[in-house]
Order: sequence, then structure tokens, then C-alpha cells
Amino acid sequence: MRARGPGGPAAYWNELALTGYLQSAQRGEVHYYHHLVDYYTDVAEDGADAVKWAYKDLQLRENFATQAALAWALYHDRRFSEAVHWVDRALASGVVDAQIYFRAGEIYSAAGNEVEGRNLRERALNLNPAVGRFHLHH
Repeated sequence: MRARGPGGPAAYWNELALTGYLQSAQRGEVHYYHHLVDYYTDVAEDGADAVKWAYKDLQLRENFATQAALAWALYHDRRFSEAVHWVDRALASGVVDAQIYFRAGEIYSAAGNEVEGRNLRERALNLNPAVGRFHLHH
């Protein structure tokens, strides 16, 4: 079940979270950048804003998680070749993560490489058969 949409059951809480994240960022705090990336990709489906926050987070700490988040944001902004570049960097770290593999599969497929996309999604599903059904961020 998606928690978005006007008047939906989670609309109030989504708006409250977004307000808090943005107020924190306006105060110069950086610890909610990754939440803003998640919000703009998964809730608002606004690729351009997701990319903006993903680049800010990447500048603070470049690692497989921020690389993968930027790739996912670029995917949502329909910048598929750039998304492939960043997801490749995340995968090159050697990380074994079902969500990253699944999203990498989506990115590769969108970029026109359906074979690699399918292979990556299969790797993800072998690690976690429920991957792609929901996102839990803690």
C-alpha cells in the first residue's frame, strides 16, 4: 500500500515529516538529507528534488549508500545513463544488499539493458523474496 495521495491516510504524517526535514535543512543541519531523498523518490515522486538532496548527501559522505540513493534519484528524474554510472559505483563497493540490487535492476532495465536488469532483480529476490514490496528506513 502506498502512503501517498491527497487526503490519503498518511497524507498528514507525510506532510509533517517533510516540514520537519526541510526545517532542519534550513537550519543548516544535514542529518535528514537521506530522508528527503527517500521522500522525493518514494512519496512525492519528484526526481529533480530527489537529485538535489541526493547530491547534497553525497557531498557529505560518499559511500555505497549515498551512491545508490543518488542513482535511484536520477532514475526517478529519468536520467538513466547517469543512474547506471552511480549504481555501478555502489555495486563496485562489494555491498550485498537486496534493495540495491533490485533498484539497480530497475535502473539497468530503464537504461535499455534488460538482461542485466533481470539478472540484478533475480539476485535481489534470491536474497529477499519480499524486496521491492515496501521500503523501511530506520
